[in-house]
Amino acid sequence: MIYIVLGPSGCGKGTQAKLLAAKIDVPSFSTGELIREGADRGDSDALKAKEIADRGVWSPNEIVNKILSQALEETDLKKGFVLDGFPRNPEQAIWLDDFLSARDSGVSKVIHLETTLEESLRRIKGRIANDAKLGRVRSDETEEAIKGRFESYSKTIQPIKDYYQKQGKLVLVNNLQPIAAVQDEIRQKLGITP
Repeated sequence: MIYIVLGPSGCGKGTQAKLLAAKIDVPSFSTGELIREGADRGDSDALKAKEIADRGVWSPNEIVNKILSQALEETDLKKGFVLDGFPRNPEQAIWLDDFLSARDSGVSKVIHLETTLEESLRRIKGRIANDAKLGRVRSDETEEAIKGRFESYSKTIQPIKDYYQKQGKLVLVNNLQPIAAVQDEIRQKLGITP
């Protein structure tokens, strides 16, 4: 099974993707994490993508698609995976369908975490405070950058939701509830036993 978890920056999609992946025993991929890890290794594409993301703007499709395709090429697509925060626009959705179709695979369901800017900012502030205690700082998590990404997300998400709705793959989940309750709703709507 290949699941996608979508939602605005800071809504907790990474947490939900990892919980879901652990439950069904498949890997999870976040394009943001892939970019940060690649930048740490000095990968030129990842460094360029990170520099753009730090300004609160999404990286060009061709860079992100290339970084993701490299990770997916090393994955057993038949076993499946959970994808966190990708696609960000309809072009990426079409690219992903083509990439998977060429490998006799495809997206099973797309979970959209229905949330608000206020909730996203509240969760990010909590994460920043927690990360600061652990000595971790993300340069792309300033309030200005988050608001910029939320605005970009708000403009591009409806066509993506429409794209997957037409395929019968869209699942809407109430994200204004505790983490465990969100995960329970995701599993229930996907038909995954507790």
